[in-house]
Amino acid sequence: DVMIHAGLKIESEEVKKDRELAFDGPADEEVLTAWENRLDRMIALQQFFGKEEFSNVKTQFLNMLGSADHQCETEINFFIGRK
Repeated sequence: DVMIHAGLKIESEEVKKDRELAFDGPADEEVLTAWENRLDRMIALQQFFGKEEFSNVKTQFLNMLGSADHQCETEINFFIGRK
C-alpha cells in the first residue's frame, strides 16, 4: 500500500527466508553470537530493564532462539517497485 500510494508500480514481490530473523528450530552458533552482539549494542533496552533484568531477558531470548522448539511467524516481504 505504501509503495502504491507513493506512485510506484510493484513489479516483483516475494517472501524471503532469513536465518537470523525468520526461521524455525534452533539457531546455529553464528546466529546466536550475532544476536548476542546485537543485544549488547542496545543501550536503551539495557537502560530500560536495568543491568540484572536485562541479563535475564538476554539469556532467556538467546535460550529461546537456540531451542529445538523455537518457532517464528515472521515473514520478510521483499518488493521491487518502479515509477
